[in-house]
Amino acid sequence: MNFKIFILVVLGGIAVIGTIVTLSLLIPYFLAAPAGKVGAEIQIESAEHRITAYNHFFNLCAGVRSTEAALEAQSTQLELTNDGFQKIRIQTNITGLLSHRAQKIEEYNANARKVYTEAQFRDSNLPYQLSTKEWSKGIRTSCGS
Repeated sequence: MNFKIFILVVLGGIAVIGTIVTLSLLIPYFLAAPAGKVGAEIQIESAEHRITAYNHFFNLCAGVRSTEAALEAQSTQLELTNDGFQKIRIQTNITGLLSHRAQKIEEYNANARKVYTEAQFRDSNLPYQLSTKEWSKGIRTSCGS
């Protein structure tokens, strides 16, 4: 009879330990999604992230504008030169600048669509999206008022 009680106590102890181990594994599993959402919200709403995201849009737009200024200068230079080698060099520069401009515009527009993270901190004076139209001499991207 004592042996049967001993077996029941041992089995009961194993069951309790098994339950504790199972719960210790399942509780974090079920709490992972809420904890992740809270962690993400804390990171997104942090002062550092807000300021970085806010400035990022201005920096990208300014980068597009400065690239357009460089394109203006290179286009003017191309019009003024008669040297064949210099024309090729300037046309190569223009190609690189056009590519750089397109990359900055695509980055701005991609980040502007990230409404859960970066986009919510874009200044209201900045455009929602930058135009992907081909660059034209004399026309600059607007970075707001």
